[in-house]
Amino acid sequence: MLALHFVKPGKLSKQFFNTFGSLFEKRQTGDYEDFVFMTKEVVEEFILKQ
Repeated sequence: MLALHFVKPGKLSKQFFNTFGSLFEKRQTGDYEDFVFMTKEVVEEFILKQ
């Protein structure tokens, strides 16, 4: 739905769409796994994509 309402009309770039997808996967893992470890490099990668 995000792509349909925001990427396709040009309100959001594909790069942000891909970043949101990756962040969603990390969130799901964090919610449902016992332990999740994020390295500094992984976090910086998401910050730099903004």
